[in-house]
Amino acid sequence: MQMRSRFTLLILVLGVLVFGTTGLAYNESPMLAERVAGGELPPVEERLPEEPIVVEPPHTIGRYGGEYRVAFTGTDMWTGEVGAFMGKGSLIKENGDFEIVPDVAESWEWADDATWLKVNLRPGIRWSDGHPFTADDLVFWYEKIAMNEEISPSVQSHFVAGGEVVEVEKLDTYTVRFNFAVPHPLFVNYLSRFGHRIVVPAHFLQNYHPDFVAMEELEAKTAEYGYEHWWQLFQYKQTMLNWRRATREVDAPTLLPYTVVERSTDVIHLERNPYYYKVDPEGNQLPYVDRIRAERVSNREVAELQAITGELDFFDGYTANLPMYHQYADTHNINVNLAFHADLSRIVPHFNQTHQDPVIREIMQDVRFRRAMSHAIDRDEMNRLLFLGLAEPRQGTVLPGAAQYREEYAQAYTEYSPDKANELLDEMGLEWDPTGTYRLRPDGEPLQLIMDAMAIHADYVEGAELIADYYTNVGVQTRVETRSQDLVGDLITSNDYDFTVSHANMTPGQMERMIEPFLPRGGGPHWRGAPLWGQWYDTDGAEGEEPIPEVKAMYEIWDTAITHPDPDVRAESIRKIVEWQSEFLMFIGTVGRTPKPIITSGNLKNVPDDYVFTFATEYLVPAKVHTWFFAE
Repeated sequence: MQMRSRFTLLILVLGVLVFGTTGLAYNESPMLAERVAGGELPPVEERLPEEPIVVEPPHTIGRYGGEYRVAFTGTDMWTGEVGAFMGKGSLIKENGDFEIVPDVAESWEWADDATWLKVNLRPGIRWSDGHPFTADDLVFWYEKIAMNEEISPSVQSHFVAGGEVVEVEKLDTYTVRFNFAVPHPLFVNYLSRFGHRIVVPAHFLQNYHPDFVAMEELEAKTAEYGYEHWWQLFQYKQTMLNWRRATREVDAPTLLPYTVVERSTDVIHLERNPYYYKVDPEGNQLPYVDRIRAERVSNREVAELQAITGELDFFDGYTANLPMYHQYADTHNINVNLAFHADLSRIVPHFNQTHQDPVIREIMQDVRFRRAMSHAIDRDEMNRLLFLGLAEPRQGTVLPGAAQYREEYAQAYTEYSPDKANELLDEMGLEWDPTGTYRLRPDGEPLQLIMDAMAIHADYVEGAELIADYYTNVGVQTRVETRSQDLVGDLITSNDYDFTVSHANMTPGQMERMIEPFLPRGGGPHWRGAPLWGQWYDTDGAEGEEPIPEVKAMYEIWDTAITHPDPDVRAESIRKIVEWQSEFLMFIGTVGRTPKPIITSGNLKNVPDDYVFTFATEYLVPAKVHTWFFAE
């Protein structure tokens, strides 16, 4: 007994086990070493894959222990709150340098004609309950979920090629091949954004599928959960696995760094995943921090107050409040770091070029009007008033780092010049009223527009108010209507609006898998700029309205970009679209690469500055969040 106690103590203090194939001696958190010593868990080398991902900390090797205190506001989603710590657990991901890199997958290989993609999974990786993650999990998604019309009446377009669902074929335990009906060369890019949706624990979900459970038993489970049909229960169970969900069930299998272990109405407790597949350069299994305590609060203002007074360990703040944050940092032991958004532009006017009113439509389709509206905007003032001068005044184009970036695209028609704006509007024949107060439409009516701004972010509304003033100053009377995100989406879908203000958020990696807002496509709210053209494209001409010739030509170029097997041809196609946007101005950029204040506890270490904080790159993952640690 004494010998066992000494052995346990040795594990708890050192945590060193055997060497893996990486040549590292693997270590683990004392809380896991204790469970190993008690026989609850296998040794760490048996819990890690053969080749764990090695994460280099921003500053130093950390120490184990501690609990994050985090607030979240939603009843369902906690995407950028607790979800910011999680990552997605995708096969492939886009990293903080905007590169497409392996994650749960180890490597991949393309067919020359892009009609299949072979993906090699990371051998030895396991779900949080210890069950192996294998090709069978991906095949289960294809055969039992995607191909079941009750569970999946439709399949997300990114997993469809040539009108057929992408087939998942098992080659061996850790290898699958995705087969496409037509060349689908951007599928790797789609996997980097949406691939987590097909990574499902088959051993868990089969307990709710009629191919594995007797219908009588399944119907009883369905009734127990209050559903009418078995597939509703299955959809619920599948949805609860999503990394964005605050409603995740206790002990639901995951590949993410933390799993829910206890929950009440307002407080959720998470603990480290014993089988997480990443280590630091010294072989310490990540993450360093053992637990997360997430508490629901009524709104973000409450969470902000808790953060600046040291009651939380993480909060993503507001640029306008940076001076206040720095004041509190001196007295409340908090750190204030600056990340940045992957914004092509944070505040984006989208004029409806398929407007129901033919007079307004003609005005908005005239490129002189859009160029005039761009010249009318004082971007330096917007930057100063909304972002303390820390953002980048720019046109709506790709970010530096993208292969298609050109400085002249970023500067096109961005000079603040009411004189140039007025000259272009005069050239269009939009005359002033007799008092010189506002301009007139060609039919003699006042030129009055409504700008719909989504209320989800204060800077959308504040930016819209500034733009309304700039436009009114050159005679285009503009009134701002603040609406919910859902309502703005409905107005776009129904083609019932003048113009909107939202944002254009796109990393260089995303540019190669999606083209909105450069061209309207992707359904509903993504049609902003020209809903009827987007509808026409998305329905292969069955609905909507055929675009004007030069826009139709850009759609044809985009079709080449997403189907041609030659990457050079695809890159050149996208470059043409980006160049075209700099002249056509499908959307107008104002300020981009906007700052994102990150407030953390003063005891939290390895927190860097100047990283991208956005959905596409998994929020805090580019900040190496799994290597953050508490100094004491």
